Amino acid sequence: PGNAIMLRYILRRLLLLIPLLYLMNALCGVQGIAAAHLMADVGAAVISAGILLHWLRASVEKTAEV
Repeated sequence: PGNAIMLRYILRRLLLLIPLLYLMNALCGVQGIAAAHLMADVGAAVISAGILLHWLRASVEKTAEV
């Protein structure tokens, strides 16, 4: 669980938030900075949900083989 939390933090901060801050600041100014935080949270949640679904499917297939 600790690694998953760290991965989500890195995903949100480094891969999503920082580039979105620069982009949205250039496009929308100060309001874009607030929007970038929301977009980073939603993006991280979508990616995390995708990883969870992939893991659950793999777990079910592995259980079915046994």
